[in-house]
Amino acid sequence: MSGEQWTPYDPATASAASGETEELLPEAPATRPKKPKAATTARTHPWGWLYVVVPLVVVAGGALFVHSTAGEDGVAGLGAPDAQSAAGLAQLLEDVEDRSGGTEVFRAVIYPDYAVVDVPVDGRSQRQESLYWQGDLDEFGGKGTSSHTRVDLAEVDAAVVAEAIATAERLVEDPTTWYVVVDGPTTTFDEGEGDGPTVSGYAGNEFGESGRVVLELDGTERSRYSSVDG
Repeated sequence: MSGEQWTPYDPATASAASGETEELLPEAPATRPKKPKAATTARTHPWGWLYVVVPLVVVAGGALFVHSTAGEDGVAGLGAPDAQSAAGLAQLLEDVEDRSGGTEVFRAVIYPDYAVVDVPVDGRSQRQESLYWQGDLDEFGGKGTSSHTRVDLAEVDAAVVAEAIATAERLVEDPTTWYVVVDGPTTTFDEGEGDGPTVSGYAGNEFGESGRVVLELDGTERSRYSSVDG
């Protein structure tokens, strides 16, 4: 899966292709940040070693793509942390805590090269700010009101994230896009899938075919769906 150039997943395209994926796809970020990261950023990992963030930014057809050079171990000598790896998730957790004073979020959408997190602005309301992460947190989508309950990122196991991705990929032939959504139940209506937070894996391919698996935080599978097999 290395060497891929990531394109924002387009739910409208997937829906037109399959006719059934509207219930499958979450609210993915609508756009990439207007200002990508600086070309080189040195950071010290909590485990004590130094790595350098060097995102590769490519502009094609007016769209911005950010490709990570992270290695298989999640954080390479050059390149941003793989956001879906254990090391990347640990760094994301630390940065969220540094920024907000806690580890709770309303939702986190985690791609291989970056993540978008909706972070509470206080300890009691549904008010949130959306932040973009690629080795550091930046403001992304402004502020708003979340329709989800809170979930503690510190309770999310990297092994469950990996399982969600692997399972979703098996539901799609030749997947080209995969990501994870961590969130709590919606506060606006009953989705009928339990009342606890979930880790959902999504995958799609160039034909608009897609797959989803929903796991509880302990890895128990709640549901799965394939636009091909139903």
